[in-house]
Amino acid sequence: MLTWKEVFEKYELIGGDIETQEDGKVYRAPISRVRMEDGKLIINSDWCAVLRDSATTDGKMWEKWDNNQPMVLDEEFGAAPQDIGNGRFLFTLIAMGQGTIFTKENGSKLDPEKVAGLKLTST
Repeated sequence: MLTWKEVFEKYELIGGDIETQEDGKVYRAPISRVRMEDGKLIINSDWCAVLRDSATTDGKMWEKWDNNQPMVLDEEFGAAPQDIGNGRFLFTLIAMGQGTIFTKENGSKLDPEKVAGLKLTST
């Protein structure tokens, strides 16, 4: 069985994206920080977006989502990673639903320009 520690050590997660599906909604965020703590993979993002229910006049399919808490993936609670190929890892959280991690190598990223209400500051 694949572990988050193996994923953490073998793949470039920073620069990739994390996507989750919960109660009919799709959320996606860029991975900006990652760490292992007590066997758990902890992922932080600088921002998060939710897929809109329908297209709007601004042409943006995503909208900024204000709940930007760290994602904690713990194999003990059913969130063991499954390698589904092409730099992607599927996981299931009992209380939430399914999610996918797209590694930096995968190249699938949400373009911040397509997120309504998101204002990024350059550093």
